[in-house]
Amino acid sequence: MKSSYINIFRELSKTKTHGVSGVWKCDSGKKGPVVGITIMTHGNEPSGLLAYHYLKQILQLEKQLMRGKVYVVINNLKAGQRYVQALKNKKSNTSRFRFIDINMNRLPLNVFSSRKDTRYETQRARELRNIWNTFEYALDIHSTTKKSSPMIISRGRENIRKLLRGFPI
Repeated sequence: MKSSYINIFRELSKTKTHGVSGVWKCDSGKKGPVVGITIMTHGNEPSGLLAYHYLKQILQLEKQLMRGKVYVVINNLKAGQRYVQALKNKKSNTSRFRFIDINMNRLPLNVFSSRKDTRYETQRARELRNIWNTFEYALDIHSTTKKSSPMIISRGRENIRKLLRGFPI
């Protein structure tokens, strides 16, 4: 499994969309919803890499998508690179590769307005902002080694049952 993560990360991290590395875009060429799937918000959470692999290689979404766009975005590219390097070097303690300077789930409120903050994750958020802003629907995939129930947190949706149709939760 570790070699799969390494190879998939390597492939996705080399993709560029709008000049931003680690972003894959599948565009049907027809108007429709824009779905964003963000992965590796924490560098040591690789499960989203398998979602990308499934969409691109197994489902072959580029041939299947009838309308709209789907983005897959490595949020914390540098932490992901360090995590993958640790896997390659067979290091077992990968928890320290969660982030570089700041947890991306704890970015400051002024992340987009303050240019003084030069921490890696704030710079990456500013780099990804225009891509994130195109999403009409977003799914942020996280991984955990702790026993937990599946969870979905929804913002701005009173009835998310329609969105959850087909999810195994």
